[in-house]
Parts: sequence; structure tokens; C-alpha cells
Amino acid sequence: MKKNGLILWKGKNNMDECLICGSKHFTEQKVNKVYEIDGSPVIVQNIPAHVCNNCGEKYFEGETHDKIMKMVYSNEIATETVEAKSYEFMVE
Repeated sequence: MKKNGLILWKGKNNMDECLICGSKHFTEQKVNKVYEIDGSPVIVQNIPAHVCNNCGEKYFEGETHDKIMKMVYSNEIATETVEAKSYEFMVE
């Protein structure tokens, strides 16, 4: 199931294979994800995820998703501010 651009993990008993490539092999990892909140990029780091060993698609627990949304839409102070490069894709 997708929610706000994240594919939610339904647990090993309910999700037998990757929705993208069909692989049945996942590894638990910490990942980073960039969100666009009110027109500005926001980076959330060290998110626990189930990552497909074949294609790299990331799946998040529903509770993890809820915590992320609460974090990025709250007035909580970010742990750090980073500078990032920005590119605009242009069709020639």
C-alpha cells in the first residue's frame, strides 16, 4: 500500500514479494529520504526500512510512516541544516 509516496510494509506474513520486481528477499536497513514540505526539501535520515535486495525499493512500517509525517509537519526543530545542490532538468 502506498501512502504519501511511501510504500508501507505489511509485515513478512502479508508481503511475500517486492511490488516492483517480485523478489522475495529483503534486508532491514536505515535509509535517508527527501520530502518536499511546503515547497522546501526536508531530509529525514536513518529511517528503518525493509529494502528489496534485488531492486532497492524501500518499504516502511505504518508506524514509521506516521512518525515521519508527525516529525516533518510539526514545529520540531531540525537536528541540523544542510546545504544542497539543486538542478533543474531541461529538455533540449
